[in-house]
Amino acid sequence: MNLSTASQLKQMRGKSNLIQFSDLDLQLLQQKLLGILWDIIDYCEANGISYSLGGGSCLGAIRHKGFIPWDDDIDLDMPRADYERFVVGFAAQHPGKYTVQSPKTTPEVGLPICRVRLNGTKIKTVESASLPESELGICVDIFPIENVYDHPVLKMFQGVRSLAGGLFLSSRRIYRDRDHYLSYVEGDREAVRSIRLKCLIGKLLSFNSVAQWALRVDRWYSCCKNPDTKFVSAPSGQYHFFGEMYERQMYIPTRKEEFAGRLVNVHIDAEGYLMKHYGPNYMELPPEEKREHHACLEFDLGEAGSTLLSGSNGR
Repeated sequence: MNLSTASQLKQMRGKSNLIQFSDLDLQLLQQKLLGILWDIIDYCEANGISYSLGGGSCLGAIRHKGFIPWDDDIDLDMPRADYERFVVGFAAQHPGKYTVQSPKTTPEVGLPICRVRLNGTKIKTVESASLPESELGICVDIFPIENVYDHPVLKMFQGVRSLAGGLFLSSRRIYRDRDHYLSYVEGDREAVRSIRLKCLIGKLLSFNSVAQWALRVDRWYSCCKNPDTKFVSAPSGQYHFFGEMYERQMYIPTRKEEFAGRLVNVHIDAEGYLMKHYGPNYMELPPEEKREHHACLEFDLGEAGSTLLSGSNGR
């Protein structure tokens, strides 16, 4: 059984209450996301904070020199020490413009990553639908890169605890929002079974709140404080602790590549990173049915789009 709720939701594109972005919607969204990205990069460069494009954004830089044509988000990777500095300082640099969500600043959200949300916009997904309207701005995701213990026993302990922590936090959050999740996946037997199992796990873990679990899991992920270990990992990433583990020398240093007309940081061995993530044919376009999209329920770009879509399909 697939317990990855995020991947299941991304594949449920045929739901009648989901928004299918028109070409214009997607173009406007990508332009807004670029504005967030440029502000983040400007802040990082001014303050000596290391970052790199991650996931599909890194693939977009290498394969398209910009967004993957159908991509509707931006992912960044950031070493833990830089990540902590960024979370504390970025919002203060742009008061009122952005909301910065992270386990330490907004633990009740229940996510193990940082999200920089643009105020005055809205993108409501299945996973964020329980948040207040003021906390649903379009966003750039930032994944902390963690040090990994060199000692094999400690490395295994860190990895297993990170895997468990990710499952526990996701399950506790889904149990809190269970009515919403179950109503959404109704009709998809595999997804219903997965959500119900996570609800059961989450119920057993309900002796602590979502916020308490978010803070605990963040501590588990970042338990290794040695910045000179051989390996690093992004346990909050799509492939979790062991699937996101890389040698420090190929992952932490960066090089410049073009993204939407600007030179930005990617991992120094971006090709090795992409091969591990997407396989040896990562430069080839995937078939239509394998192109991932977020499960979007409402979409509003504010003054840029001047539209509020709610449950429109086939646009």
